[in-house]
Amino acid sequence: GVAGLLIKRAGEDPGIYLNADDSLNRQRFTCAHELGHYIDRATDDDENWHFVDRRDALASRGTEPREIYANAFAANLLMPADVVRSLRRMY
Repeated sequence: GVAGLLIKRAGEDPGIYLNADDSLNRQRFTCAHELGHYIDRATDDDENWHFVDRRDALASRGTEPREIYANAFAANLLMPADVVRSLRRMY
């Protein structure tokens, strides 16, 4: 039930872990999502934290602010709005 995990420990680089059973496209989105969590938290003073992204009813509601940010970050990283608009005009 875990899609991805981001761990940051004091004095260490952050680590992103992905579910190897997921499709490559799902892994790409999960990695981008975890990067979003990192960007969101990188300016916090707390040097030890983690995010576990599960596939459950709470996650699917999309109401938690940090999850909303990470999803938006991933979507914009993988599908920049200007590129999507230009492709739409082509077809």
